[in-house]
Amino acid sequence: MLICILAFVSQKRALLRTTASNSSVAIKALSKHSKNHNSHLPTRRRTMLTIQGRVSQKALKHLIPDVEDMQPNARWFFVDFSNDSIPKNRKFDVLLKGENRKLVPWTTKVKLTHILDQFGHSLQHIPLGYKTVCKFEFSPSIPESVKGLKALDGWDYNSDSLSFASHEDINLSSPDAIFNDLLSIAYFELKKNFAKTSRALSGDDVVNLLIHDFHTKPENARNILSRLVQLGKIRKIQNDEIEFAEV
Repeated sequence: MLICILAFVSQKRALLRTTASNSSVAIKALSKHSKNHNSHLPTRRRTMLTIQGRVSQKALKHLIPDVEDMQPNARWFFVDFSNDSIPKNRKFDVLLKGENRKLVPWTTKVKLTHILDQFGHSLQHIPLGYKTVCKFEFSPSIPESVKGLKALDGWDYNSDSLSFASHEDINLSSPDAIFNDLLSIAYFELKKNFAKTSRALSGDDVVNLLIHDFHTKPENARNILSRLVQLGKIRKIQNDEIEFAEV
């Protein structure tokens, strides 16, 4: 199983800097989603937490008078209305930015470790429709985009808010923008893998790489190749020969 990314694209330039492990998970997510890209999406709710900002020291001391020193890889945040009931210790591996939910490059895993209501009462889960104050632990470290969130005294609107999600939920309900971002990651990863190949490439070469190196099902591998051709990222030359377009 390839589980290391789905969180990675705000601009195509950022894609060039993603690691091979990041790309592996993106291709896994793309593989799952491409099969049903043009069909009806499942009705399961996409679990996501919108982080409005960091909890200021003033607000934190009001909520937790005896608050302990913060661990280097943990932070408290104001979390907007929850679209689902989310238990403590839930893990996330996808970071989305802003109201448009743009994927952000990162390799961090996040764990929800503490939940407080507006009065500072500890909860075992985030109730559906509640605003909360939550503590998250980041592994291996806190991303710069998270550190850059504003320190707030309350649940203030923030157009540059961040959202935590999991790649499984993104697989179920990715909009076209995220789907195209995943295709871009697949394109750059495939191009990198074939960069030192001097012989002519075929569509089967791409499909076989997706199957053997990324454990993609044959049907989904062919769908990914087809979508890359449709978007002009891969061009067919003659017979079954292909080449990677410069994008």
